[in-house]
Amino acid sequence: MKVGNACIIMVALAMLAAPAAALERTGTTPVNDGIVLSSAATFTTTDLNNLTGQQLVDTLLGSGVNVTDIRITGANEAIGIFSDSDVVTGIGQGIILSSGDISYVAGPNSADDITKDNGYPGDSDLDGLIPNYSTNDAIVLEIDFVPQGSQLEMNYVFGSDEYNEYVGSEFNDVFGFFLNGNNIALIPGTTEPVAINNVNNDNNSAYYIDNDYFDFYPAVPYDIELDGFTTVFTAVGAVNPGVENTMKIAIADAGDSILDSAVLIEAKSFSSADFFLSPENATNDIGQTHVLTAELKEVTPNGVFPVPGVTVQFLVTGGPNAGTNGTAVTDPSGIATWGYTSSDKGIDTIQASASTQASPELISNEVTKIWEEEEEEEEEEEEEIPIPEFPTIILPIAAIIGLALVFMRKE
Repeated sequence: MKVGNACIIMVALAMLAAPAAALERTGTTPVNDGIVLSSAATFTTTDLNNLTGQQLVDTLLGSGVNVTDIRITGANEAIGIFSDSDVVTGIGQGIILSSGDISYVAGPNSADDITKDNGYPGDSDLDGLIPNYSTNDAIVLEIDFVPQGSQLEMNYVFGSDEYNEYVGSEFNDVFGFFLNGNNIALIPGTTEPVAINNVNNDNNSAYYIDNDYFDFYPAVPYDIELDGFTTVFTAVGAVNPGVENTMKIAIADAGDSILDSAVLIEAKSFSSADFFLSPENATNDIGQTHVLTAELKEVTPNGVFPVPGVTVQFLVTGGPNAGTNGTAVTDPSGIATWGYTSSDKGIDTIQASASTQASPELISNEVTKIWEEEEEEEEEEEEEIPIPEFPTIILPIAAIIGLALVFMRKE
C-alpha cells in the first residue's frame, strides 16, 4: 500500500471516530430541484400562513373539552396540520410543531441535517427540562380549556434530524406538554422528559425507531425526513373538571438553532372524558330509535385504558320521555350502547352513570335529543282535464260529416 493512500484512509477513519459535537453544524435546506420531497405526496402539511389558530386546534380536539382561548408564539411555518396516508410514524393525521419548517418533515429522507433557522428565541419552560442547556427557535401553542373529565390525554410522536450523530451532546432538542405548568410528555413509567438524549438507540431504545440517513443510505427504511422518531406515546395528566385549565405545547432547538426536530400530535386525541356519552346533540322523528353510546376509560401510570364489564345506567332526565331508562354492559373497548324511542315530540335530556372500583360515582356529560313529527309530503293535486276516449270523439264527428254530405247531395 502506498503511504499516500494509507494517510487518506487514516484521516477518513479519524473523521468517522470524531465526537459528534465536534462536527461542523451548518444544516441543509431542502431544495426542490426536481426531487419530490414526499413520494407520491403521502405526507402533506398546511402551516399557519394558510389556516387559523382555531382550525388548528379544532383538528386536535377530541371529546370532553371546551376551548376558551388560543395563543401561538413563533414562526407560522413552524406549526400547522399534517396528513400522512402511509401512516409512517403511526399517526395518520393531526397537528405538527417543528423547530424549523413543518414542510421539511415530508419524506423521503434525503439528508442527515435538514434545518431552518427561524430566528426566534427559546422557551424558559423547555430550558427547565434540560438543565445546563438553553433552547432556541421555540414554537409554542397555548390552549385554555374547560374539561369534562378528571384527566387529559393525547397521542404523539417526537422525531428529529439530531439523531443519531448528536445523541449525548449539548444539542439535546426537547419539547414539552405543560399541563397547568407540569410537563406530561414523559417516557412511560418515568419522570424523564422525552428528548434526544433520553430516547435513542442506547436509552429507552424500545421506544425509538432509527431512520438515520447516514446509517442506512441509500435504503433509508421510513419515508419521512426525520432521522429518528419515537413510537406513539400517550401523554396523560390530571385536570380540574368544570373549570379553566391550560395546556402549553412547545418544542425548540437546544444548543443552537439548526437541525430540526418535530412533534406530531394525533387528530382528535386531545380529550378529557373518563365517562362520555354521545352523540351530544341529535334529532329524530317520532317513532324512530335513538341509540346512545357511553365510553368508559380510566387513567393509570402506564396510560389510559378502556374499562370493560361495567354496567352503565342510562336515564332520560328531562323532556317528554323523562324517567325512561335502561342498562348496558361495556365491551372490551369500554363501550356500552342503549336505544329508546318516543311517541311525543319535544326535547329530551339524557345522562348515564356507572360505578368502578377507582371511581364509584361516575356521571357522564348531559346530551340532548330533539323529537319531531314526521313531515308529511303534500301532494299537489293536478287538475285533470277529462279527455274523451277515441270512439266517443269519432262518432259525433262522423255523424256531422254524414249530414253535411246528405245536404250537399240534395243541393
